[in-house]
Amino acid sequence: MIHYKRRNSRRFGAQRLHVPEENEDGEKDASHECLCINILAESNACRYLFLLLESTQMAVPKSIHEAKGLWKGKSLLNLPFLPPGKQVSESLSSLHIDTDEHNTFATITYNWQQEGKRQEGTVLLAGSAHGKTVELGWVDSWHQNTAVMYLSGEFADDGLVKTKGSYPAGKEVWGWTIAFHHDGNELTMEMENVTPGGEAVWAVKATYTKD
Repeated sequence: MIHYKRRNSRRFGAQRLHVPEENEDGEKDASHECLCINILAESNACRYLFLLLESTQMAVPKSIHEAKGLWKGKSLLNLPFLPPGKQVSESLSSLHIDTDEHNTFATITYNWQQEGKRQEGTVLLAGSAHGKTVELGWVDSWHQNTAVMYLSGEFADDGLVKTKGSYPAGKEVWGWTIAFHHDGNELTMEMENVTPGGEAVWAVKATYTKD
């Protein structure tokens, strides 16, 4: 029979672990000492796993978090394949930023117009809690309406968040960038179309002020 003594009990999580001292022959039971060591080792492994998960959790860049709310302004669209004088068009635009309760991701929705028709877009944004990397999922009723585009990039201390993704165009792969910049009084959203050769041509320039 193994005897347990309360005075040598130890706390483990929400349960109490009682460490055996001696068996009925007055000798310490090595098997139960090993059991206790294994439990402690598992405890340390759990702590390590918790720290690992904590280090990879998502977070919203500060500049995006501080820009929460409704913004209104104008959006410029550049279509360089059109004749000169018709390439750039302007429309009214609004943009709204919200974050979840734990500030792990942000949802950015915006609207604009193309030839008098309302268009809408949504960006799901998440960044690293311990770095400057950021990832986006983007859809737009006019620009990107057949799939969700994945973009990744970095955010800077000056409030700039810039990401880059890609999309197929025939047998070629083109790039697309989305950037947000918030300086307190103004918020901008810019997009670029990037040729297979790496040349970036601006596609969208939207400027907003807080409503």
